[in-house]
Amino acid sequence: MSLNPDTQSQRGEKGKEAPKLAAAVEAGDLPPVDQRLPPEPVVVTPQAIGHYGGTWKSATVGAGDTAWWWRIAGYEPVVRIEPFTGEIQPNVADGYEVTPDGKKFVFHLHPGIKWSDGEDFTADDIVFWWDDYENNAELMPTGPPSWMITGGEPGQVTKIDDHTVQFSFSAANGFLPFRLSDSDGVPLTAMPRHYLEKFHQEYADDAEQQAKKAGQNSWVDLFISKSGEETNHFALDLPTIRPWFLATGLGSGSQVTFDRNPYYWKVDPEGSQLPYIDALSLSVIRDAEVILLKATNGELDYHARHINLPANKPVVAAAAEKSGYRVTTLTPGSMNVGVIALNMTIKDPVKREIYHNRDFRIGLSYALDRQQLIDSVLQRQGEPWQAAPQKESRYFDEEMAKQYTEHDLAKANEHLDRAFPRKDGDGNRLGPDGKPIVLRFLASTEGGDLEALYLEMQPIMKQHWAKVGIGMTTTAMERSLFGVKTENEEQDALMWTGFGGSNLTLPVDPRWYVPYTTGQSNWARQWVLWRTSGGKSGEEPPERIQQGYRLYDQALGAVETEERDGYLKQMLQLAKEDFWVIGTISTPPSFAVVSNKFKNIPDTQPDCWPYPQPGQLHSESFWIEA
Repeated sequence: MSLNPDTQSQRGEKGKEAPKLAAAVEAGDLPPVDQRLPPEPVVVTPQAIGHYGGTWKSATVGAGDTAWWWRIAGYEPVVRIEPFTGEIQPNVADGYEVTPDGKKFVFHLHPGIKWSDGEDFTADDIVFWWDDYENNAELMPTGPPSWMITGGEPGQVTKIDDHTVQFSFSAANGFLPFRLSDSDGVPLTAMPRHYLEKFHQEYADDAEQQAKKAGQNSWVDLFISKSGEETNHFALDLPTIRPWFLATGLGSGSQVTFDRNPYYWKVDPEGSQLPYIDALSLSVIRDAEVILLKATNGELDYHARHINLPANKPVVAAAAEKSGYRVTTLTPGSMNVGVIALNMTIKDPVKREIYHNRDFRIGLSYALDRQQLIDSVLQRQGEPWQAAPQKESRYFDEEMAKQYTEHDLAKANEHLDRAFPRKDGDGNRLGPDGKPIVLRFLASTEGGDLEALYLEMQPIMKQHWAKVGIGMTTTAMERSLFGVKTENEEQDALMWTGFGGSNLTLPVDPRWYVPYTTGQSNWARQWVLWRTSGGKSGEEPPERIQQGYRLYDQALGAVETEERDGYLKQMLQLAKEDFWVIGTISTPPSFAVVSNKFKNIPDTQPDCWPYPQPGQLHSESFWIEA
């Protein structure tokens, strides 16, 4: 299988360059542009031909927000996703072939791509990612990523020649190109071997001495910092093939800044080297209300993160004309504003017995007055919805989406009485230990675009469940501490965005249908660990969950979409019947604030994590009108 000819990268003549780069060439600080570009640069065709210059102004809340950096400045995978069609398209690789059995992929890298320091990007860099990063036990103690493991065995990544790399597996891995085009694929094209091997113990005899000199505990810590592992592979001095490199990081002032990559390898149809925009400047602002104020004052060129909540849309729309911006629509890839995850592998055996009771979960669902949540928190947007695919998805199942969403206290009590009928004198429902059942929720005070809603929703939910004798508390904390607490499974329950709702996102992120990731879903961490370790750690899940895992693995192995969909629909049927997690409200469309001077942004665009918005629209082609 190859990429369709009509999606192959067009080729263009070497062309003009940004004035600031031309000045550097004139001063003798850079080679001429024809020596910096590939012999045949990759052509990007934007909505409109742009002009050079300007600084893209945005904002970030800090260390927990580096996904936004990647979304706007870092999407340069091996192959990329076309967000409107869901097709795989060329990028760093011009094309690929896959064997009919889905076990072997050969990617053809575009010749002439250079890192931002002028060194060649080759197959050696991708092999370094696999051999010396993912398969180094000190750097990756949990082992390589699950999407590179088939049949219980890690794949192999082999250099055929400088511009050809082969991925081989013991069992089918047909979904691999989609993994390489989403957030999983970030490090493959972001780990320059010639630079990072200087800090790797396998190649640098003085790696430990370097670490001590730099104030790091070990060479591992030094390597992680140099590679930008914790910041989506943005790090000072780290060469990149992205349109911009990190110029000023966190802790160096009130701004995170990026500067243009003089060796960027794409051009527009007129042969002008991209990107159009010279630099990015992200104001470091912890308070989302301050970011909102900057947006409504017209101080941000393009921004969506942390401000695009339903309650803010009228405020943003009202100031648009006066402040010189427009409000564009983001169509969600998620299916639920907030899925409720009871911790199925919680250490407390009594709570585990409670949460494993399906009637208990159904009773909680019937007790929720979702329409009140919609009216009170979501500005009357969305509808009652379980953790189920969107209406627009080919995976849509109306029964799955609507089951147990009716607000019915009689039905709620009927199911809860089947599960735990005893109550105390105050009407509190008692668990098997004779103590009142109280759900202890953990919540993050910051997150993506929807997580801020949970602190508004949960006090209302508490009132709903009190009517059927169930107690509830919420403990809110900063995002990084929230991550530590949930990694240690200290929560009874949490809420998080219902990823995996669309045709594009469901196959790559099934976390709410079968426990797939230990991060954020957190409804069965020990089952996930069992799966990812091949049974060596964690806890063996029920047979129905194991059946879901097998179906998902079969789906990922399938090369053809129709076969893949068949397995995924069987997996969804299990999730529907077992009802492990509780949905609340379907995800309404969101929005982005776009300056009237900021060009090549469509009025409507998909927002479907784990694919990056707006990077999937070719950030390098955005431009700012003088």
